[in-house]
Amino acid sequence: MYEVGGTALPTAEDPRRGRGSFGDAVAAASATGAVMLGVFNVYRDLAVASFRRSAALDAETACFGHGGRVTADASRALRESADACAPTR
Repeated sequence: MYEVGGTALPTAEDPRRGRGSFGDAVAAASATGAVMLGVFNVYRDLAVASFRRSAALDAETACFGHGGRVTADASRALRESADACAPTR
């Protein structure tokens, strides 16, 4: 699925395997592994809303276009980061 507010890169979920692939919509910091909103977004408010929708997916593992991957309890890491993201308004 395309995440509004981000670049035209796909987001996909494989619920049978508990995996989410988030393209550039979400990233993981290389040094710490912290999950964060991707930096390649056009409209921040829409990107944050898309991030929150993506964080609602059930995923044990999450892969990103940039940074490492989260290999355990990815849903928790995604939700915590999405909840901390403030829109620009």
